[in-house]
Amino acid sequence: MFLQPILSGITRKEVKPLWIWVKCRTSEVSVLKARAHVYISGWVQGVFFRWNTKELANKLWLNGWVRNLADGRVEAVFEGDKIGVEQIIRWCKTGPPGASVSKVEVDWERPRDEFKGFKIAH
Repeated sequence: MFLQPILSGITRKEVKPLWIWVKCRTSEVSVLKARAHVYISGWVQGVFFRWNTKELANKLWLNGWVRNLADGRVEAVFEGDKIGVEQIIRWCKTGPPGASVSKVEVDWERPRDEFKGFKIAH
């Protein structure tokens, strides 16, 4: 049987199919995209900083990469929803247990949509 209206007096013609409602609602949502190139200084290598960064980036649906630098810093590029990028940058200021972050440098760039997923680069 077709969906029966819960409220009496509503006809079948007045009930829009779900896919029309979803299409209308999702097209009204605009997501601000952002890209940040980040350098993290301090005691940030050997404390699973990259692994934890990747895990959080995946939970926030961010794209990009993270890697260790020869000078002891960690470098990362985060791209995706602006709120998610801001959240991971806040997290980078403390990092995982065992890390001691002394400085986080952030360069905001124009989103390029060049990444699919988030990875640990070497």
